[in-house]
Amino acid sequence: MPTGAKCHAVALRGKAYCYFHMRQRQPRRVPRGPEMKPLKLPVLRDHATIHTTLTQVFDALDAHRIDSERANLLLWALQIASQNVDPAKSNPPKSPEAGMR
Repeated sequence: MPTGAKCHAVALRGKAYCYFHMRQRQPRRVPRGPEMKPLKLPVLRDHATIHTTLTQVFDALDAHRIDSERANLLLWALQIASQNVDPAKSNPPKSPEAGMR
């Protein structure tokens, strides 16, 4: 362990480490080749484009086109963008007839 203390978990059969530490030692799977394409994201002007971009990030993460670290950064950026969008531009203007029903 990083503190120098010994892990008290039982090692996996035929391995030198427990399940947790064995997973830590395995290299992370990073998509390579044709899978790793840059995402073509729209300009984040309103809530509709933010929602579309959010869906694209989820799809890319699910298809292993981006890793979880990149998805995390994109989702964080989308959260900031959604807080900075002007609500007046996101909602279409209501017609006077809509309130009379």
